Amino acid sequence: MKKLFATIILSVIGFSIATAQRCDPNPKDIKGIKQIVKACVKSISGKKGQERDWDKFESLFLPTAQLCAVECNPDTNYLRVIPIERFLDTYKEIYENHTFFEKSKKIHIRKFRNIAQVLQVYELKIDTEEKPIMGINSYQLIYKNGRWWITNLLWQGECEEAKIPKELME
Repeated sequence: MKKLFATIILSVIGFSIATAQRCDPNPKDIKGIKQIVKACVKSISGKKGQERDWDKFESLFLPTAQLCAVECNPDTNYLRVIPIERFLDTYKEIYENHTFFEKSKKIHIRKFRNIAQVLQVYELKIDTEEKPIMGINSYQLIYKNGRWWITNLLWQGECEEAKIPKELME
């Protein structure tokens, strides 16, 4: 039963990966875990009116990937789940209509065989904010067909009720 379940799961993942690429990724961007995280951050950063590298961004993710934003609110932790395709359709213009620069402050990687979990402390400068915003991105990745793929990305900005733990800054 376990073997059958594993075969079904791997078949689904294999199909997703085989149909994922709409454009070829830069080999440097998918060479390693740190490289794919840095490429993701770089592809969405830019000045107001500057077109972002959405082809690069999309080439880093499985087509079934989800992007998940957790809003910091003392009454609730609201989660917004956005499939990659809808994220691109919805947020391209918003990013390009604002100055948005994300910078990695610290990256923590945990890897087991062909899967990886990355916690990335980021600093974000947005033209609508006076001071930088700190937060954490949580990436889940898989290594398949000679490259790393982002399967999911979850993030939350720092707020009064939730500060970045000191151990993640070291």
